Parts: sequence; C-alpha cells; structure tokens
Amino acid sequence: MTAKEQKKIENKKKVFLSEEAGIPYSLNTLELSSLKITGEPKISATKVKNSILVNADFPLSDGSFLSIHTEKKQKNIYGNDKNSFVKKEQKITINKHLAVLIHEKNDLKLIIPTKNYQYTITGVEDKQDLISIAEMIEFY
Repeated sequence: MTAKEQKKIENKKKVFLSEEAGIPYSLNTLELSSLKITGEPKISATKVKNSILVNADFPLSDGSFLSIHTEKKQKNIYGNDKNSFVKKEQKITINKHLAVLIHEKNDLKLIIPTKNYQYTITGVEDKQDLISIAEMIEFY
C-alpha cells in the first residue's frame, strides 16, 4: 500500500471502507437501543488489484463486535438479478442502494451490494439498530 492509501485508512474521523464508501470513526450510538460501542474500531485492510478493502470491528459493551466488512462484489450474488439468497430475507433501501436484511437462525446481517463492492454488517441483534448503523455509511 502507498503512504497516501495508508493515510486514508488511518483517518480518525471517517473509516474508509472502499473508494466509494466510508462510515464515521465514532459511531453515534446514543439512539441505538441494543448496543453500546466501547472503544475505537479495529481496522484491517487488504489491497486486491487496485482496490483497498477495509473491515472495521467496533467493540461492544458485551464483549462482542459490530462488524462492517467490505469485499469485491461477487457476480452471482444478490444485486445482479440472478441468484438470490436462500435464507429469510427482506429487501430495503439504504442511502439510495438496494440492500437485503437476512435472518439466519439467531443471526441478523445486512448486505449492501453496489456496482463494485458488497458491504456486510453483522453483530447487531436489533433489526432497527442494524438499519440505523447501515444508514451511517456515506457513499460518494
């Protein structure tokens, strides 16, 4: 990674998720009912070809993590009007992007596919809180 790319990732105001999206470094959890963030996010980044993919894990008061993972969009995943997820799902709109809320056993996750990337948010048990976190993602 170049020094310029490293500087983007180490920004303390906004977590750089990809070339097209970011989320505030300090998430406003005052209005969230089910979770309390207790520290700074653990950031890990990988470079795939010309893309930087960032994962952010925010520590929660119960010892678990709110995770936001970025990956290159897979061709046959939801969002290409081909194969859809087979679990219980609900389609919603997050910041002008079609997203899917997935219920798997006791787990809840929200996936926001864009043209080039896929953002997956996990670690939140409350559906409305998960949506609120997703709405904090800024797409540029």
